[in-house]
Amino acid sequence: TFSGASFFGWDSILGPSNTSAVWSSIQTLPFNFTFNGQAYNQYLVSSSGIVTFDILTSLPAPGYTRAALPNAAIPDNSVCIWGLNSKGFNDEVYTKTFGNSPNRQVWIQFNSFGYGNTISDGSNSAFWSIVLEETSNNIYLVDMRTVGFTGAKLVSAGIQIDNSTAISVLGSPNLVALAGSGNATNDNSFYQFTEG
Repeated sequence: TFSGASFFGWDSILGPSNTSAVWSSIQTLPFNFTFNGQAYNQYLVSSSGIVTFDILTSLPAPGYTRAALPNAAIPDNSVCIWGLNSKGFNDEVYTKTFGNSPNRQVWIQFNSFGYGNTISDGSNSAFWSIVLEETSNNIYLVDMRTVGFTGAKLVSAGIQIDNSTAISVLGSPNLVALAGSGNATNDNSFYQFTEG
């Protein structure tokens, strides 16, 4: 995890200080990714912790108040760490591709975010990632780091096929962040979704 400007090949795809949730511009994957039997190579990311393959959605970006999945506020074909917010001045979404074809991973990192309506600051910040894996089509939700937040640090984590079908991580929509405050990977947690 890191703060501030892009480092070591990470690209910023959504900036900070979003008082209301917003969508990024359309992003392109370096490979086709299969989600629910359909191949995609583009996505949108929201400042509220959603990645959707429904790039033509007419829905506004889901707000910062998390809820159980499925939910009509979430576009079809979405991956969710709902409950994050980028209201803070240092909150950005970054992306980077790791590995070589046909075994690459695209990491979409929510960097220095807040939870719910609590804004990140110098003492409170959360780092989560959504990882899309080439060939296996696995999805990983990575709980990387949470600093501070003595109150609620909760998300609704899972994948949503449509507004009547979703698979949530047990504990959602009140899934507690488990990662500690260190930069090392030894206290990270992740949740894996396997195609099919």
